[in-house]
Amino acid sequence: MSAVLLKRAWPLLIVLAVNAACLWPELTPTPDLNDNVLHVTLINGMANAVEHWQNPFDFWSPEIGLGQPIVRMYQPGAHAIVVALYFGMFKLVPLATVFMWVRFLSLALIPLTFYTAAKLLELPRPAQLAAALLATLVAGDSFGIDFNSYVWAGDGLFPQAVATHFLLLTIGLGWRAIRRGRNWILPALLLALTGWCNLLYGYVGAVTLCMVAAIPEPLWKARFRQLLKIGLLGAICALPKLAAWIMAGTILESPQ
Repeated sequence: MSAVLLKRAWPLLIVLAVNAACLWPELTPTPDLNDNVLHVTLINGMANAVEHWQNPFDFWSPEIGLGQPIVRMYQPGAHAIVVALYFGMFKLVPLATVFMWVRFLSLALIPLTFYTAAKLLELPRPAQLAAALLATLVAGDSFGIDFNSYVWAGDGLFPQAVATHFLLLTIGLGWRAIRRGRNWILPALLLALTGWCNLLYGYVGAVTLCMVAAIPEPLWKARFRQLLKIGLLGAICALPKLAAWIMAGTILESPQ
């Protein structure tokens, strides 16, 4: 059985190994050149807030202009994951090291998540392997999944790198929940996590699930019931962040 699994898995393992080898320099401690400086600042601020029993999602950032509470207006899901791992390991690993490894793994494992999403979408095996092989070449007019968007010498889009995994799994599991009547709770939670990491990716996930439900086939009522349950639970989980954004917008627009 293990030999059969290894035979089927070796193309994916090769892709992951090559991807990790290309990204290995990312684990070298060097001064960041891009917006990872902001991400490290937020991570340090959140960890400090937790240690002082303060709200890790609403604190003043002295390193930011006028000390504004930028985390209140930002999408701190990826940063919270780093902080949770840091305290989960009882602070035995330096916070900067945890951040480097989360950033590295978020890039190195992208082919695996593309493969998993393709499998959840019930695509044929050649398409699954092609998704893994071409994952890091996906790019748009500005930012895509290509290395330059995320690496140390590139743009350093750390939240987007983490959100990519949640987005792909949301779509894959959402497909099964909506089209096959499978469990809807996990895709709802993943959709909320996607939005907490990156609002735009959360929007893409929500719209994609709506499109999945709208594909004309019989039993449309059952599909939209599943979609409604996913959307309702996802919205409830995202409510604290949405409320913070609404409140911040009201404050900013106030004449006072």
